[in-house]
Amino acid sequence: RQLVQSYLQQTTQHSSAPIDAATLVHTWEAEREMGLKSYRDITAELKAARETDLAMLSVLSRELRALG
Repeated sequence: RQLVQSYLQQTTQHSSAPIDAATLVHTWEAEREMGLKSYRDITAELKAARETDLAMLSVLSRELRALG
């Protein structure tokens, strides 16, 4: 929720024209391509792991916060 809110605030500050939601998402993803790749890689590792511990979740949380 915080990611979306912060992005929408940044976007609406720079444009007064209505913006399509799909365009917003595409732009957001394009601007964070490397961070999203890292997040997806870590998520895949967590899904493949037999057990998930707090350290692994902490790394995932950090990657998610970095996207904001």
